[in-house]
Amino acid sequence: MAERNRSGFTLVELLVVVVIIAILIGLLLPAVIGARERARQTQCSNNQHELALAVVQYETAKGHLPGYRNSFGPINRGNPGAAPLSWAVVLLPYLGNEDLWQRWRVGNPQIVDLPVLTCPSDATDQQGLSYAANCGLIDPLVDPNNPPAPSSYLDRAAYGLFHDRFYYDVPEVRSERIPDGASQTLLFAENIQAGNWPDMTEARIGTVWVGYQNVPPPPGACGNPNQLPVAVNDCRDAIPGAPPDDIIYARPSSRHTGGVLVTYCDGRQVFLNDEDMVDYNVYRVQMIPDDAAARTAGLIP
Repeated sequence: MAERNRSGFTLVELLVVVVIIAILIGLLLPAVIGARERARQTQCSNNQHELALAVVQYETAKGHLPGYRNSFGPINRGNPGAAPLSWAVVLLPYLGNEDLWQRWRVGNPQIVDLPVLTCPSDATDQQGLSYAANCGLIDPLVDPNNPPAPSSYLDRAAYGLFHDRFYYDVPEVRSERIPDGASQTLLFAENIQAGNWPDMTEARIGTVWVGYQNVPPPPGACGNPNQLPVAVNDCRDAIPGAPPDDIIYARPSSRHTGGVLVTYCDGRQVFLNDEDMVDYNVYRVQMIPDDAAARTAGLIP
């Protein structure tokens, strides 16, 4: 009787196939992950582009840039009858959300997820805002119900772009009046600790800098919530003991690999590597629209 031929794979052959498949997965997986991250970064870039265009349209309509907090209602800012609104809220009609804006106008605010305000690389528990506006020199840390006297108020056109336009008549900032140049002045940056988009806390919806006499220590001092690291992605994770609205978080940060995407006033976008802007003065100068005036005031060296 003729011997029957056996078909099929031997154990060694199966192991070889498994190893080959594992190697292929190991080679392809980083490429797939990288492609997904590049797609997310592209969407993040598109979001910031839309925000920059919305600011241009707002300025065309109003004659000045929005503040990080704006007065809606009677012109007497700070009056209980006037409603403060964040920069994101006043940009709603210029971001294709006219219906939502009308709800806010009539005193029926609604908070919904707006993809244009959130970077897809951010965590799923992101509070609805991934981007921070250039608020310039940090405002006095005071009780919002007891604002500082006008003489102590620090918002000046030379110090930043998005000021508090609710309590006081701060100087109007216009894009054509940026002495240092629109291409050299930051407009938006990512911030993974940003608050919700209707939030009006400066440190939660903006990036800030501090004066020369209060220059913070070098980056890396994340263990002390009383210090203000400013390097790109410094203190990216929450710091024990630091409240969510602490100014320690008012700096560029993101979940992108290796850096943060920022937009300048001329619409130019730059991906800042983690190692960039480790010099505090470099970071600060790019937030200041009028370096000469800030130097005259003694706020920067």
